Amino acid sequence: MRGIRGEGNIHISTGNLVHKAVSNIVTSFVERDEEPDFETWWGREASDCIGLGAHDTSQTIHEGIKRFIWDIWRQTGSQCKSALLARRSAQPYATERDVHASALPFLVEHKIDGSLLGLSDILSVDCFDYLHDIIFDLKYLKLGSIPELWRRLHCAGYAVTLESVYEIPVDVGCIVYISQVRGELMISRDLFFIGDDIRGWWLEERDKKLEIIAQKKDPGLPKRCYDSCLYIRYCLGDQK
Repeated sequence: MRGIRGEGNIHISTGNLVHKAVSNIVTSFVERDEEPDFETWWGREASDCIGLGAHDTSQTIHEGIKRFIWDIWRQTGSQCKSALLARRSAQPYATERDVHASALPFLVEHKIDGSLLGLSDILSVDCFDYLHDIIFDLKYLKLGSIPELWRRLHCAGYAVTLESVYEIPVDVGCIVYISQVRGELMISRDLFFIGDDIRGWWLEERDKKLEIIAQKKDPGLPKRCYDSCLYIRYCLGDQK
């Protein structure tokens, strides 16, 4: 409510690059059946993203992030190639459109209007598997962090929004956690049912946020502050 702008940090910058990398390579295979050049993409995207956390970025950190993103890029590309090859070998007479639509049934960074539920009209869903009606939410997990149950609310919100727009049931969510442990890429998944309990929880949280906005309330500080928060330097008194 005070008009304070958040300050970028290396965690947010890396998370942005993770999302951009996965989105770019999956979309390239879905639309053009090709893997884009990593170095070209990195040169275009990295400076802006890592620049957000310039105050804590060194050349060593920069190179470490690049290796991490390259591992994600390479694995995602390999999985896309494998899915397409498997589909082509199983159905050699299928059209290219059918191969892509069934091998990679993903709407990536899908834009959707959430205004029917009091949300933004320019929401962006990380990934929606339209063959299996699964909402995917991609999360970069910093070393030492643990998955938390409240993160499921993001998938629940996207599911309810998709249902309101397309009038189809979406009952499964999956959070894909990407992290780096001792220099190695680690991927874990939290697959869950989006039932009445989590839907009710999401509605309660939405109503609280709408009340804060409508009545211009001070939400106060959270019970726990994360060092990746955009406002942590301000809250700790480093900014006036």
